[in-house]
Amino acid sequence: KVDLTEIPYTIPGNEFTRNPFVLPMIVLENETVLEFNFVVLHLKAFHSPSDVERRRQEIAGLKAYIDNELNNGGQENWIVVGDYNDELDDPEASNVFLPLLEDDNYEFLTLPLAGDDYHASYPGWPSMIDHIMVTSALLDEYGEGGEVETLRLDDEYSLYFTNVSDHRPVAAYFPALGASVGNSDTFSMPSEIQMNVWPVPGNAMVSIDYSLPARSGQMMVYD
Repeated sequence: KVDLTEIPYTIPGNEFTRNPFVLPMIVLENETVLEFNFVVLHLKAFHSPSDVERRRQEIAGLKAYIDNELNNGGQENWIVVGDYNDELDDPEASNVFLPLLEDDNYEFLTLPLAGDDYHASYPGWPSMIDHIMVTSALLDEYGEGGEVETLRLDDEYSLYFTNVSDHRPVAAYFPALGASVGNSDTFSMPSEIQMNVWPVPGNAMVSIDYSLPARSGQMMVYD
């Protein structure tokens, strides 16, 4: 059972605004334990003045919610990812992110990719509108060597935009956690593993059944 907390910043009278939920997370990596709150945003699109103003208010509401947690002894580690539907380098007059960009408690890991069409997360525009934001308490884990990139999966799969999404995923790497996926010195394949996945290929949902030998550790599945 996972307890989710809804962030209540819907604008009165706007029934189409999508409220995000807070998911408490724990990452165990070797002897490192990191607890943080994870939020996935999907702010509504379109660029009329009222749409931009709606997203400005929603960003302000999100900040107020996390500020309250930070100022009252709540969780200090937050990662907020998703389709923000605005660009970080928009002109100041229309930039909905200013309250976050000007506050040292927050950092957009995707800021270095702003304005670079090669790294556009929505190439149909093209624009960089999918972001990863963290609270400053997490910057030590991002640390030296932290990296963020737009995954250009369409370079590998020509039908990506047709069959998968019109957005590219964006990934951030936190080297200070000691993640070493693919390093056989840290992760070893058990002698026996069984997995069934159906349907293949999947669309909206797939089911995975797996079994591991007794006390063989854990299995990690990456999308």
